[in-house]
Amino acid sequence: MKIRFILFLVFLGNVLSAQELRATIKVLSPEVQATNKDIFTALETSLDNFLNGNSWTDYKYADEERIECSFILTVKSLNSNK
Repeated sequence: MKIRFILFLVFLGNVLSAQELRATIKVLSPEVQATNKDIFTALETSLDNFLNGNSWTDYKYADEERIECSFILTVKSLNSNK
């Protein structure tokens, strides 16, 4: 599992250096019993802004030239210790 994640990051680094993204981000938290799930909405928004808002190169890509991708993050637990 760790090898796949590392390979994914290496691949993602190559993609990001080559072109810009049009990413869809979804954060799921079905097993978390937190009453306030705004933190997951904020995470989703922050990741969306980071991936879609950054200009990874100096070239200006048209919207149809961007790489379409989706990320689904599933949160299994939340440590409430601050």
